[in-house]
Amino acid sequence: MFLSLNQIIKIPGWEVWNTNIESDRITFLLRYLNEIEVCHFCGSKQISVHKIRKVSVRDLEFLDKKTFLELERHQYYCNECRKYFTESSSDIDFQRGMTERYKNRIFEKIKNSTITHVAQEEGLTYDQVKGILESKFNGSNNLNCNINKISIDE
Repeated sequence: MFLSLNQIIKIPGWEVWNTNIESDRITFLLRYLNEIEVCHFCGSKQISVHKIRKVSVRDLEFLDKKTFLELERHQYYCNECRKYFTESSSDIDFQRGMTERYKNRIFEKIKNSTITHVAQEEGLTYDQVKGILESKFNGSNNLNCNINKISIDE
């Protein structure tokens, strides 16, 4: 059975259109499939592309290499209500620059290690890993996690 890269990456609304493989990393270039037809604020069809930004987000390792998804994110302008809005995805945390599944893996690693160790292992900053941990606790009223040990980073 053969799988396409889209079946492996599985980010709804986005498709892999190119791949760049380097010695230490893989970058999948993605494009947005869904055409935005109405304003997210007022529902008007009088919208236009205002800006296109290239964004790179970290994802789970693929073929034992650091993996990044590079995509063009469209910002739209509504001529009716005069507000800007950007396409979004529940699978990508654009603010942190990583996929939700990558954040979940970091969180799982923190359960059995320290923030400092996970940050060094993943090539992230202490604050990035701490932010992932805090977002998990702040984002859920009923967080069910079995943390076996608590470590104090110095």
